[in-house]
Order: sequence, then C-alpha cells, then structure tokens
Amino acid sequence: MVTNKLQILLIDDEKDHVFLIKRILSLKLTNSNIDATFNGITGLKRIMNNKYDIVLLDYILPDMDGLEVLKRINKKDIKVPVIILTAKGDEEVVTKALEMGAVDYVVKTENCFENLPKIIKRDIEIFNLNQELNKLEVKNPGKVLTESKEITQLLLENLKFKIKELERAEKNYRNIMERVDEAIYECDKKGNITFINRAGLKILGFNNLNEIKGFNIIKSFYVNPEDGKPFKERIKKKGIVKNFEVQLKKKDKSIITISGTSTKKIDTFGNFIGVQGIYNDISEKKKLEHNINEANRFLTNIIENAAEAIVTVDKKGDINTFNRAAELILGYKGLELIGKSVTEICPSGEAKRIGKLLWKNDGKINNYQTIVIHKNGEKIPIRLSAVFIYDEFSNRIGSQGIFQDLSEEIEFREMEKQLIQAEKLAGLGTLSAGIAHQINNSLNGIMGMASAIFKENDLNKIKEYTKKLINYTKYGAEIVRSLGYYSGKSRGEFQRVNVNEVLNEAISIASYTIKLKKVKITTNFSKVSIISAIPSEILQLFINIIINGIEAIKDEGTLKIKTENIDKELCITIKDSGVGIPKQNIPHIFEPFFTTKIVGEGTGLGLGIAWRIASNYRGTIDVKSKKGKGSTFTIRIPMGEMKDD
Repeated sequence: MVTNKLQILLIDDEKDHVFLIKRILSLKLTNSNIDATFNGITGLKRIMNNKYDIVLLDYILPDMDGLEVLKRINKKDIKVPVIILTAKGDEEVVTKALEMGAVDYVVKTENCFENLPKIIKRDIEIFNLNQELNKLEVKNPGKVLTESKEITQLLLENLKFKIKELERAEKNYRNIMERVDEAIYECDKKGNITFINRAGLKILGFNNLNEIKGFNIIKSFYVNPEDGKPFKERIKKKGIVKNFEVQLKKKDKSIITISGTSTKKIDTFGNFIGVQGIYNDISEKKKLEHNINEANRFLTNIIENAAEAIVTVDKKGDINTFNRAAELILGYKGLELIGKSVTEICPSGEAKRIGKLLWKNDGKINNYQTIVIHKNGEKIPIRLSAVFIYDEFSNRIGSQGIFQDLSEEIEFREMEKQLIQAEKLAGLGTLSAGIAHQINNSLNGIMGMASAIFKENDLNKIKEYTKKLINYTKYGAEIVRSLGYYSGKSRGEFQRVNVNEVLNEAISIASYTIKLKKVKITTNFSKVSIISAIPSEILQLFINIIINGIEAIKDEGTLKIKTENIDKELCITIKDSGVGIPKQNIPHIFEPFFTTKIVGEGTGLGLGIAWRIASNYRGTIDVKSKKGKGSTFTIRIPMGEMKDD
C-alpha cells in the first residue's frame, strides 16, 4: 500500500481545469503532490522519468490524443493507473481507453471534479491490489483466495459508488434537459421514443411522456415517412445528422416544420442502441422565409416588368441590377453590364455630375434630363430620377436610377407644335372670308380718303380726311397684328396672363367669322382671372373652342362666356346655342382628327389641340351637350405658379 505522499500527474491542456483540479486535490488530498503538464509528449517524458501513483489524462490534447498516450505507456511497459478525462458523449473513446488499460474515466460535466479525490484514492487502491494479486499468483498461489476476497469487496464498493455517481449524473442530466427551451428526445434503435423533455412535448402538442412514450418517431409523426430514409442512412454512415429539416404531425394533426441535430447512441461496448437529439419548431421561421421570398419575387417581378428602366449601382458605381426596360432602351442584355461601371452607358463625366447632384439634393433627384449611350453608340435622351440606397444601419450602399426614353416624347412635342401650327393655319382658312371682307373695307376706306385728299384744297377737310385715313390704317394694322399673334410659331415664355384680356382678344379674332352670321357674344368675367401661362397657347385654346361654338350655330344664336374662381382654379365656361353634339360622339371629340364635318371643311384638330393645351397646364375640359340644345365647354386651369418643363 502507498504510505508516502501521493504523486499525481495531470495531463490537460485546459488551464481552467488544471487550476480547478489542483485546487480540489490540494484541499481534499492533503497528502499529495500534483504535477501538471499541458501536452502528451511532455507528459510521457515525465511518466518515464518519474514514479507516479496515478495519471489523470485528458482525451483531447494539442499534440496527440489520450489513446495515443496510453498506447505509448503500454509499449514502454510502465505500470501506472490512468484515469481518462473525457467529454460527454465520448462513449466510444471510453470503451477503447478501458480496453487499453485505463483504470477508470471521468466525464467532464458540472461539478464533476468534486468527487475526483475519492475516485483517485479508490482507483489507486484497486490498482495496487491488482498488482499484489498478480505477484501472489506467481509466488504463492495459496494466498490468492484470501487476498481475492479483499479485492472483491473493494470492487463491489467501487461498483456501488459508480452506480450512485451515475444515478446522480443521470438525475442532473434529466433536470437540465427539462429546463432547456429546446426539444430533446431519445429513442431506441427501432425509432421508438424512450424520452422527450417538456419543450419537445409542447411542440408536438402532448402533456406528458406517457402519452407519447413508445411511439415510433418516423411512422407516427413524419408527414412523409419517406423522409426518414435519408435520416437513417446519415445516422448509420456518419453517426450524426445536423440541421435536418422535416415536417411533423402534431397531436391535433396540424403540421409543423422542425430542424434538429441528432447523434447515434452506443453502449460501453460500442453497440448501436438508439438515437438522441435536439430540435426546434421552425414553422414560423419557414413561413417568414416564404413570405420574404414571395415579397422578393413580387418586387423582382415589379422591377423586371416595370415600364421604366431601372438600374442600381454599388458605391463604386458598378451595375448590380438592370431590368428589361433598360435592356430595351440601351440594347444590352442585363448580364452584359452586371459588374461593369455605369460609365459604360453614360457620356463622359455625366455619372460624376449625377453623383454630385445626388449629394447636393440630399440623395434624391427628380426629372433630370440627360443622355445615355446605346450599345450601338447612339445617344438617347432620357428623363432620370435617382436616389441613394441605404442598408438597415443607414449606411449608403449604392444608388438606384429610374429613367424613361424621351425620344418619342420629343418627336411628339415637335409633331404637336406642327399640328398646332397647322390648326392655326386651318383656323385662318375658316376666318378668311370675314377677314377678307374687313381688310377690303379698310383698304377701300384708305383708297377713298387718299383720293379725296388728293382732290381737296380745303385744309380743314384735308385734316378730316387724313384723320379717317389714319383710323382705317389702324384698323387694318389691328387685324394684321391679331393674325400674327394667332399664327406665331414661337411658344414663348410663361407669364402672368389676364385670362379676361386673352378672351377679349379671342373674341376679337373670332368676330371676323361672326360677320358672316348673326351670333351675339356676351361675357361675364370675374375680377381676378390671373394664371401663369404662355399667352399664345391660351389664346389658341380659347379661339378653337369659341370658333367651334360659332360653327355649331346654323344662322343666328348666342355664345355666352363666363369666368369665375372656384377652389384655386379659374373656370371658363363657353356656352353656345348650336346644334349640340350627339351623345355617342362626346367621348371622341378631343381625339385628333375626329370630325363630323365633310372632307375639306375641317381638320379635326381644333378641340384635340385645345384639350392638349389645357392638359399642359394641369387643366381639364368638360363638355355637356344635347342634340339640338347647344353645348357647354367648361375649362378649369389651376391659378398657381407653373414652370415650363
């Protein structure tokens, strides 16, 4: 028996464990000396050079594992008891260690080292008795029977101690499992449940273990039992299945999705005895993931099928996304530009200019007109709106641009100008008869007065004739001025326009048509009638509708014009007593080239251009009419400030 100080060697690379073990042993085994090292090679050298009563050997070491250390101890035929320190779940390691001569093992769990002094003393005693027994068998076989009784008693006491330790560890293990939020289960090798904790029962909708114990996991709970095949194969092949997702049926038949990790259980002899594992209900997570994926798909579809081109770039200016509309405008396939610089589609320096505008305008610009470069090198005019893109932490990660091709719009604007001009000229044709009559009156008066002056010697009469001559000239000049104002090509600039004055101008020009008919025009103007507009366009709008009203009157009738302010809008009402508009024609009267006149009498552009001009000022034109009862056109134009786009 050992009578001197116990010489203990501790081989463990975890410094916290070394400190804890040394502290416990120094307190409970005061008659001991603890030597410690942190790797297997140094530990082997000390075992070969020193006499130790016991070795505490950790299985996992930085240079070699505990089994290799045991192997080398046996090879050197060093007689020393070894206790393996191992982690929970290393049953296979424990089995091999015991086969290789380890006298005992200790599983590293909470408070596992508290009983280490007792284990060391008992294991040293048993080891020494075994050594004595081996000597007796060789030298004096007669004493073996007597000594073996003492050994048997020690072995029984050690077995009882181990059983109590196992029961205590099992109880602690079960208590821990019941307190955790994750579901923990165990089943036998056939898949029948032997244990499941409270969290697991709750997930499956059961109240206690007795309700579920003995149920086969795959047959009873898998929505699709075929999903159990890959699980079984992986457990059999690798001994562990990580993050395995499967759908389960709860007690109430509702379906959930779980994700879990399971490991193979083996006994001390390495035999497969079942499966143990941990799992969580991820149904809500899967539902959320599905919703997020659906939302992403929905947004992607919106972006891909948007009428406007959408391009996003990262902080470096490299293109990340490029939708179909962008492909159509620029002639590239998206994949041709993904990862390339946005300068590939911008004129020199324009990308930097847009970036500066974004910084200047707090990361946002709207309706910026610029140019992009088509794949074939063509320059395409666009209208761009752009914003900075930020992540969830408000860090700028790039920018997004949305743009439209203005090529057709610019062509349309030019065509519109030409159509307006054509309508003006057509309008002049309508007015020509009356205008010719008025100009002839003016010219006849001028010629008559000039002849009279030429023949007259009376100075007073000459002055009288000269005054009349000047008036005839002014009248003719006024006609020419009005026509020039009406037919001018220049769009002009936005001004503060007095609508009442423009209406009087329109009535004056239209009056040349009235001379051919008996039409009485009356006005009822509001005091305030100021809008922001281009005068020539507003004049064109009113002339077109006034002449339309005059033409609707057969021989004689009335045309009433009224202005009033309603809710920050100027309302202009033009009411005629003409033939009216058939109900089926009203939806079409503003369509270009729609006319009920015979060929050669009208272009069908007048009301269409009037509607277009009103729209340019964010205005509207409403029509009420009955056949034979006349028509009322109501024009509404906002009275706020506007700018030319």
